[in-house]
Amino acid sequence: MQLNLSLAGIALAALVATAVAMLATDTLRGDAAAINLAGSMRMQSYRILTSRLKQDPAAELDRQIALYEEKLHDLLLERRATYRHSEPFKAQLTLLKQDWEQALKPALLDPNRNADDVSAMVESYVTRIDQAVQLLQQESEAKVKTLSTLQAISLLVLFSLSALLLVVVHRKWVTPLRQFMHAVQRLQEGNFSTRVQYPHPDELGLLGDTINRMAEQLAELYSDLEQRVKNKTRQLQQSNESLRLLHETSRRLFSKPDDFYQAVPQILAEVQSLMNLGAVSLCLRKQDSGPAYRLITSDHLPKPSFCRKPDCDNCRAQADKTVFAPHLKEVVMFPVSSDQHHVGDISVELHPGQSMQPWQRNLLCALSEVFATTQSLAQLSHQHSQLALAEERAAIARELHDSLAQSLSSQKMQTARLRKLLEKAADTNELNDTIDQVQEGLNESYRQLRELISTFRINVNEPEFERAVRKAIDAAAARFQLQISLDYGIGHCPLNANEETHCLHIIREALSNVGKHARASHAHVSIRQQAEGPIELRIEDNGIGLSADTNKPNHFGLSILAERSHYLNGYLAITRPDQGGTLVNVTFEPKYLNNLPKPNHVTEVSTDRISSG
Repeated sequence: MQLNLSLAGIALAALVATAVAMLATDTLRGDAAAINLAGSMRMQSYRILTSRLKQDPAAELDRQIALYEEKLHDLLLERRATYRHSEPFKAQLTLLKQDWEQALKPALLDPNRNADDVSAMVESYVTRIDQAVQLLQQESEAKVKTLSTLQAISLLVLFSLSALLLVVVHRKWVTPLRQFMHAVQRLQEGNFSTRVQYPHPDELGLLGDTINRMAEQLAELYSDLEQRVKNKTRQLQQSNESLRLLHETSRRLFSKPDDFYQAVPQILAEVQSLMNLGAVSLCLRKQDSGPAYRLITSDHLPKPSFCRKPDCDNCRAQADKTVFAPHLKEVVMFPVSSDQHHVGDISVELHPGQSMQPWQRNLLCALSEVFATTQSLAQLSHQHSQLALAEERAAIARELHDSLAQSLSSQKMQTARLRKLLEKAADTNELNDTIDQVQEGLNESYRQLRELISTFRINVNEPEFERAVRKAIDAAAARFQLQISLDYGIGHCPLNANEETHCLHIIREALSNVGKHARASHAHVSIRQQAEGPIELRIEDNGIGLSADTNKPNHFGLSILAERSHYLNGYLAITRPDQGGTLVNVTFEPKYLNNLPKPNHVTEVSTDRISSG
């Protein structure tokens, strides 16, 4: 509003100045013409005088006088005499008319009048004309001066109003706008406490109130966002700590499930420290009734304050555990379930003023699942240990039955025969022969016992099995004076203990047959994996070959090879190659390969091209 009024004042002053200047200029209109006209009257007076002195015809003199009177009575001079402040010119014009009519004109028309008198009268009259012209000039100059004064005053007024407007604009608008700009810049820099101080109820005041409200809203919004960021950061930290705790707990428990009871107290203490709540407890049981078999707390106390052990049935029947501990606000329970069996609970004590957040519930739910999984793994590990022990005992019993038990049974029969021979008083040669057989059988039993001990000492890792195979080959080579080479190519295959034991016995039995019956000087043992995955075990010699009659008493080792191949879930082929000798080939699929079809158990003994003997 003030700006509008100021601009309107300047416009009005300019309009007034312009109007005054126009009026002053209008008063000057005709001044020059009047001066020229007055000057021409002086010239015309001299012409009349010249015509009178020359004694021109009366008609010419009358014409010159008529011209002068026309100029003397011109409307321009009449109108000029009527202007304000033109009284001197009006009086002078009246005198000129009176002198003309009363003195000069009659003198000019009188032919008898002395020329010198007429000339003097004309000179006096021209002087009066000059005075009239001078009055016109003075009035015109006065008007010009007045116009200049008006213009100067107008410029001064306009300049003053403009200066006043600049001062008002600077004080009323520029300074507040600078303050507003500084406030906006501080808001951009994040200083939301900035406020604009402008108390006037005008447009700028409305703008200042708007900036202040905007600053307040930005401050509230920034404070809300800052609080949200803090909350999100705290939640992320809590989530990270929860994930770290769950990861460490899972790694610790899953890597060593047998150390569950030693690791849980520290885990519960870390959970309590992270959640900043009351004591955390783990109660484990095997049945839905009866006392719990294990109770672990985060504060290393024998039991929680609400626990009724050994009266656990009463505790389970009561949903609100605070009836046993009135000082607590609430006891929150999280079930630990393994294979749909409720094996225990995680409990958290909440004191007055404490409450459980969603992330804490998620953490405890995940922790209960980890505990349940660990219990399942521990139980599964125990079952696997029992199965492995049972398999190991079965393998030992089978090996003892297949080797040492049969040998000892044979010695028992020889001992019974020796007893009968002594009762019959048999001759010394027969007795010595029986005693030698018993001695040889005992030696063989002792050898088999040492082989069994060496076999059962094999660890289930590749270097041990390869070393055991080489030891068996070296023992057979030293015993039977053979050259035996080995091609071992299953260093990358994880055979289990039973598979290694059967392979080792097949190698020993086959090399024993080579040493006892083949009359060979060289043997080659190869154990490799085929491209399809099965393991191929080959024992080849350069001996006389296998007899056509495989049912001879000294060929009982073939049944042992077939039985071992059966245990390996493979098949046995005994053939005679074209170059001679005997080839024992056992092919089986190891247990770690479970995607190939199982071959039929085949024992194949080829008798073609087998030499007698």
